[in-house]
Amino acid sequence: MSNADQPTKIRTPAQRFAALWESANGPPDVFAFLAEHREMSPDVQLEIVARDQYCRWKAGTPLPVDDYFARCPDLATPAYRVELICEEFVCRGTFGEKPDTAEFAAAFPDVEDQLLDTLRSKAIDHSADMDNEGTPDDVDLEGAKRPLQSSPPPTEALPQAIGRYRVERILGQG
Repeated sequence: MSNADQPTKIRTPAQRFAALWESANGPPDVFAFLAEHREMSPDVQLEIVARDQYCRWKAGTPLPVDDYFARCPDLATPAYRVELICEEFVCRGTFGEKPDTAEFAAAFPDVEDQLLDTLRSKAIDHSADMDNEGTPDDVDLEGAKRPLQSSPPPTEALPQAIGRYRVERILGQG
């Protein structure tokens, strides 16, 4: 049997949870999974919860971010709250909503300033108007609308990361 024919071992809890989403008929119970793996660090818990959050939005069955905080107390610290709330903001924009940055942040007054700073620093804003081709006409990050450049920004201008995701390139640019 060649190495290509051997099944890949799933070693980390995050990989095991991702496999559950791929094999399940419905959403796996993220809270039961976390309870079975109590030894996980909050960083790993965040990775698993963010995966669940994304998969649920993609499947059309999202859980409110506050449900995760209520059932995962290790993630209720301000830093983790900001991270997971940003993930929800990205999911909302990715899956068809156009959340307004300021309104979204205002829904979380305990971390509103940090959340706004994070969303702005990562240039995440889904509240921009869309043209008839489904592309943003302009971006509203500071309350003032600025036209987008007609050509994409150079790769050097891209943020290093968005949430826990590393930015490598603009899609469609190679």
